[in-house]
Amino acid sequence: MFYPGNPLHVGAVLIRGDKIYSVANVLPLSNIVSDGKKLGTCHGAALRISGKCDALVLLVSEETGIISFAIDGSLFTISVTSSFI
Repeated sequence: MFYPGNPLHVGAVLIRGDKIYSVANVLPLSNIVSDGKKLGTCHGAALRISGKCDALVLLVSEETGIISFAIDGSLFTISVTSSFI
Protein backbone atom coordinates (compact mmCIF):
# COMPACT_ATOMS: atom_id res chain seq x y z
CA MET A 1 0.00 0.00 0.00
CA PHE A 2 2.76 2.47 0.89
CA TYR A 3 4.92 2.63 -2.17
CA PRO A 4 5.03 5.41 -4.80
CA GLY A 5 2.79 4.81 -7.79
CA ASN A 6 0.23 2.78 -5.85
CA PRO A 7 -3.21 4.44 -6.05
CA LEU A 8 -3.52 4.03 -2.26
CA HIS A 9 -0.18 5.75 -1.63
CA VAL A 10 -1.60 9.26 -1.19
CA GLY A 11 -4.13 10.06 1.50
CA ALA A 12 -4.99 8.90 4.98
CA VAL A 13 -5.55 5.34 6.14
CA LEU A 14 -8.28 5.09 8.78
CA ILE A 15 -7.64 2.35 11.35
CA ARG A 16 -9.67 1.41 14.41
CA GLY A 17 -8.25 -1.29 16.64
CA ASP A 18 -6.68 -3.81 14.28
CA LYS A 19 -8.97 -3.17 11.27
CA ILE A 20 -8.36 -0.90 8.27
CA TYR A 21 -11.63 0.89 7.52
CA SER A 22 -10.66 2.97 4.47
CA VAL A 23 -7.65 4.17 2.49
CA ALA A 24 -6.73 7.11 0.23
CA ASN A 25 -8.87 9.47 2.34
CA VAL A 26 -8.67 13.23 1.88
CA LEU A 27 -8.88 14.98 5.25
CA PRO A 28 -9.92 18.59 6.03
CA LEU A 29 -7.05 21.05 6.41
CA SER A 30 -6.11 23.40 9.22
CA ASN A 31 -4.90 26.99 8.90
CA ILE A 32 -2.44 26.50 11.74
CA VAL A 33 0.99 28.10 11.37
CA SER A 34 3.98 26.52 13.13
CA ASP A 35 7.24 28.37 13.77
CA GLY A 36 6.10 31.12 11.38
CA LYS A 37 5.55 28.66 8.51
CA LYS A 38 2.30 27.42 7.06
CA LEU A 39 2.16 23.65 7.39
CA GLY A 40 1.92 21.30 4.42
CA THR A 41 -1.25 19.46 3.50
CA CYS A 42 -0.60 16.30 5.51
CA HIS A 43 0.55 18.06 8.66
CA GLY A 44 -2.32 20.55 8.52
CA ALA A 45 -4.86 17.75 8.12
CA ALA A 46 -3.26 15.78 10.97
CA LEU A 47 -3.51 18.74 13.33
CA ARG A 48 -7.13 19.42 12.42
CA ILE A 49 -8.29 15.81 12.79
CA SER A 50 -6.41 15.26 16.05
CA GLY A 51 -7.87 18.48 17.44
CA LYS A 52 -11.46 17.50 16.57
CA CYS A 53 -11.52 13.91 17.85
CA ASP A 54 -9.53 11.44 19.92
CA ALA A 55 -7.41 10.22 16.99
CA LEU A 56 -3.67 9.69 17.14
CA VAL A 57 -2.40 10.66 13.68
CA LEU A 58 0.91 9.25 12.42
CA LEU A 59 2.80 10.91 9.56
CA VAL A 60 5.79 9.62 7.61
CA SER A 61 7.45 12.02 5.19
CA GLU A 62 8.02 10.45 1.79
CA GLU A 63 10.86 12.89 1.11
CA THR A 64 12.77 12.72 4.40
CA GLY A 65 11.47 9.61 6.18
CA ILE A 66 10.86 11.75 9.29
CA ILE A 67 8.09 10.37 11.49
CA SER A 68 5.70 12.74 13.28
CA PHE A 69 2.47 12.37 15.15
CA ALA A 70 -0.40 14.65 16.06
CA ILE A 71 -2.59 14.33 19.13
CA ASP A 72 -4.99 16.81 20.73
CA GLY A 73 -4.18 19.36 18.01
CA SER A 74 -0.42 19.33 18.68
CA LEU A 75 2.33 18.07 16.38
CA PHE A 76 5.41 16.15 17.57
CA THR A 77 8.41 14.82 15.65
CA ILE A 78 9.95 11.50 16.61
CA SER A 79 13.74 11.46 16.59
CA VAL A 80 15.07 8.22 15.20
CA THR A 81 18.76 7.40 15.38
CA SER A 82 20.44 5.50 12.57
CA SER A 83 21.10 2.57 14.93
CA PHE A 84 17.35 2.24 15.45
CA ILE A 85 16.59 1.90 11.73
